[in-house]
Amino acid sequence: MTNEQYLKNQGEETKAYIEKIKKLLESEVDENLLLALQLLDTGGIPAELLTHLYAIGITYSNYHIADTATELFEQNAPADLLEFTQHQWIFNDPLTSGENTIGDFLEATQNITHFDTPTLANLILKFGAVGGAYCLKYHTAPTLTVLQQLYRGESLLLNDFGLTKLPPEVGAITGIKYLGISGNQFTEIPDELQALVTLERIHFTDTPLSDISIQKLETFFPAAMANHYASSGRNAFQEKDYSLASKHMLKAIDLDSSQADYWNTQGVILGRLKKREEAIRFFDQALTLNPQDTLSYSNKAHMLHLLGREEESLIAANLGLKVYAQHVNVSHSWKPTLYFRKGQALFHLGRYDECHEAYNQCIQLNPAFGGAWFNKACAYARQANKTEMLSSLSKAIDLDSKFRQDAPEDPDFKVYWQDADFLALINHNPDHHE
Repeated sequence: MTNEQYLKNQGEETKAYIEKIKKLLESEVDENLLLALQLLDTGGIPAELLTHLYAIGITYSNYHIADTATELFEQNAPADLLEFTQHQWIFNDPLTSGENTIGDFLEATQNITHFDTPTLANLILKFGAVGGAYCLKYHTAPTLTVLQQLYRGESLLLNDFGLTKLPPEVGAITGIKYLGISGNQFTEIPDELQALVTLERIHFTDTPLSDISIQKLETFFPAAMANHYASSGRNAFQEKDYSLASKHMLKAIDLDSSQADYWNTQGVILGRLKKREEAIRFFDQALTLNPQDTLSYSNKAHMLHLLGREEESLIAANLGLKVYAQHVNVSHSWKPTLYFRKGQALFHLGRYDECHEAYNQCIQLNPAFGGAWFNKACAYARQANKTEMLSSLSKAIDLDSKFRQDAPEDPDFKVYWQDADFLALINHNPDHHE
């Protein structure tokens, strides 16, 4: 005797079977889902499991399982449900959709008789890591459960959720290192957040936090808020608002004075504000915190050069280069620049042969360093070596055409401004030269 479609029978035993199958479908274990799908294929598809099949079909990471679930759904869904999923709302890739799109979709399913929207929302969140905003808004599951589903890779991202209140349950997920709460509507921060003792970064752009809430965050998470202000400072720097950049960076240093990068960045900002003596003090503090900070050595050498203190600039560049000799694991990112700074100082000290050696080291490490070729040309011009001057200037222009405009304005080349070969190289019309 066969008992086909037994899962559509009424009775307590069938209900118990269905609950077991639900647990298999919700387990996120491939073997369990395959078993559940096999049981449904042979035992029939109860109406209350259509939601599970649809959710798995559009979100599950194993394509074979997702395709099998979709096939079973399409074979058993009533006409109105198929009409909605196949024609009125085609939703092929929810994993790339934003919270607003997911929310609109889930709200539309509330009017579909054969869909259990809370279950659908919870499964999409579980399998696809999207739809959290809807789940929190409509309380499809306990708030902490929803937040735990959103917590991935030590990050909790609630950006653009439209939240009018930050759930205090966030504080119960104590392993959070990055908290994203940008694009929400709440103004207050719950005290429970101070339990997030491992928090390293927090973003709250376009969330109208009150001054008291900002002060709370600074008290709860000084290092994370320092990171926030440092990021704001860098953004202001990119926008060339150096006064605002300095304000943000000083706030970062006030909250966390242990970060050499903050001191170095503030030094660069002060340089743009023409506060060069003060900038050097910030570079020195960066080097006190991190004696292997070759970028700070480079920036200090440059600032001393701008102050005309070439001997000190040379010392700073050499100290930076010495780091590489003493610490083989230090990144060599700034080594070409340090040789460039060294060459620059030697040039202004009139030590042209040594400056060529420094620029050659720079070019050996980075052949595309156009400034080194240009400065070599300047040095050769000072040495009245026309052949090498033209050769170096030609290489600089090949790397960056801006040097074609710089050369006829640089006084190092003044003696050649009317020279035919020089003018031919820069394609300059002598009648236009003042």
